[in-house]
Amino acid sequence: VTDQIAGPNGICLSPDTGILNVSEYTGEHVWSFAIQPGSGAFHGDTYMTMRQPSDGSACKGDGMTVDTARRFYVTSAIGLQMFDATGRISGVIAKPSSSGMSNVAFSGPERKHLYATCGNAIYKRRTKAQGVWHFTTK
Repeated sequence: VTDQIAGPNGICLSPDTGILNVSEYTGEHVWSFAIQPGSGAFHGDTYMTMRQPSDGSACKGDGMTVDTARRFYVTSAIGLQMFDATGRISGVIAKPSSSGMSNVAFSGPERKHLYATCGNAIYKRRTKAQGVWHFTTK
């Protein structure tokens, strides 16, 4: 699809599954690509800019999830970075330990519990947001 992403890592679909988002591990952006059934991903560009650590090192964008309001949550070197539907950063939840954060997902009743991995532990937080469920049951 592209070779311009600085260490592509975490991926997440938009709620309508029409956009593929890819976080950079060695850079500072989250890229978005349009998805066309039968044609794959195309027209990629930077969509979100993550906050960098104060020492200027890489953002280490990793696991990513999205809620029903199209807000994205991206694990990074400084914590869980949250972006609104327009791609603007709206906040950062600091890491619970000095270890690296690697993944995040909504789960639980109504997908209102946000789970995140940091080091060798899993953390859980109840939210007002509701995670997206991309799968259908038959």
